[in-house]
Amino acid sequence: MTQIEIKETGRTEEIIVIDPKTGIDWSADLIGNTDPEIEGYNDDGGMIMTQENFNWWENYCNEYEKADNLVNDFFNDLKEDCWNKFETGNPEDAYQKSDNLEAKYHDYICGIEFNDIPQAMLRFIKEN
Repeated sequence: MTQIEIKETGRTEEIIVIDPKTGIDWSADLIGNTDPEIEGYNDDGGMIMTQENFNWWENYCNEYEKADNLVNDFFNDLKEDCWNKFETGNPEDAYQKSDNLEAKYHDYICGIEFNDIPQAMLRFIKEN
């Protein structure tokens, strides 16, 4: 959980982004590595940002986490489906199909503007 102090009020807020594959919160990395508008850090190590910036990040992180969970479910379902279809064959063949689609997904996301990533994640699922 990332502690964020709101510059205008001094109030402390939290943002959490859990990676569905690892269960680890990586919100500090997501925000800290991408936001040039952080006002700094307080004595407790929490980020300081404006209310407007916090609202944007809170919305973005919520959308990102929802989309990331859907993408994770999509690939887990795909692997399970592939496994069921190829039960009698070579298990490596089953996973190769899903790995190829996962590589296509990562190539697709790498070409997307940062602000558009959650929506792009959802578009990919609908198209595949």
